[in-house]
Amino acid sequence: MKNLLKDKAFMKTMLTLAFPITLQNFITSSLNLVDNLMVGRLGEEAIAAVGLANQYFFIFMLCISGINAGASVFMSQYWGKKDVSNIKKVLGLDITIG
Repeated sequence: MKNLLKDKAFMKTMLTLAFPITLQNFITSSLNLVDNLMVGRLGEEAIAAVGLANQYFFIFMLCISGINAGASVFMSQYWGKKDVSNIKKVLGLDITIG
């Protein structure tokens, strides 16, 4: 692990992959904040309704993230086996479901 952290090419590749993912997660989580700010002027009932909807949205996003993480594990295993046909199958299912 220490060798990977010192490898500049690896770190550049990792940051290139991690930055868009981090940005997307930040935008998704800030959606709830923006909802509350906009609806905050409408009253307590409206904020409560948005809070309830955000809970369902969070559970939905959690399920989608779990499906994507599981598909990533399968695709990594198939990549190690050089089994491109199964990678395509798993990726297709992941895109369809997730």
